[in-house]
Amino acid sequence: MHSPKRHPLGRLRLSAAAGVFLAIAVAAPSARAELGGNYDSVLRDQAALHATLTTQESPAYTTYILDMPDRTQVREYFSQHSGVFAIDWSGDGRRPNMRQVLGAYYSRFGRPEGAPRTGRNNPVRRADPDFVLDSRVAMRHFTGRAYIPQAVPQEVAIVDVR
Repeated sequence: MHSPKRHPLGRLRLSAAAGVFLAIAVAAPSARAELGGNYDSVLRDQAALHATLTTQESPAYTTYILDMPDRTQVREYFSQHSGVFAIDWSGDGRRPNMRQVLGAYYSRFGRPEGAPRTGRNNPVRRADPDFVLDSRVAMRHFTGRAYIPQAVPQEVAIVDVR
């Protein structure tokens, strides 16, 4: 019994497909914008939120300010050494897409496991060793911030991050 001959073009197509799959798999983690992301994640957030981007420089970090059309504002605090180490948000319109700005931390955005249910306007506070979040809604105005404690530059006081 003869085994079927493989055509060289078939192997080439298979190799090309495997190469494309590998490239997508390798690029996928960096393709998400998120807390803990790099500078490219800031630009992806800007595009996804349809925001204008301005910057404020300080010696230890850069603040990227994303102004959305509905007057909602997201600030991303970026250090060359740790990437986006903190974000904050505020506004009177719609809250920004939290899945977009929190990325891998989004699943931890809700109330902590075992915490009592709270009313709609009550604050959400989460303080884990590797993730801190404060979020409030009052009279249609919302504010919040999230940060990664170990990523905050040593020379930065987290109280200075809104």
